[in-house]
Amino acid sequence: MIMIPAMVNEGKTTIVVIPYIPLTNDLEKECKSTKISCLRWTSGMIQRATIVMMISDTGTSDEFQTYARDLFRENRLSSVYFDKAYILLTE
Repeated sequence: MIMIPAMVNEGKTTIVVIPYIPLTNDLEKECKSTKISCLRWTSGMIQRATIVMMISDTGTSDEFQTYARDLFRENRLSSVYFDKAYILLTE
């Protein structure tokens, strides 16, 4: 589901909020198999990719919010998805 908008909105970034590191590993493998550029967001990161994976506990940092806001202001943010949101709500 996440892959289709990422492929259609070429040149823009889709942010995927993921609750656990192992789930980012799965998405990273899927991206590589479909040749979609992806990165796991880390503090200090300025690189761009078609899909940027963000572990949910880092999304509240000022640094990540600035990163996402900059993408939006530059009209480079395609969308934001919450993968496995039901896990986030129950913890």
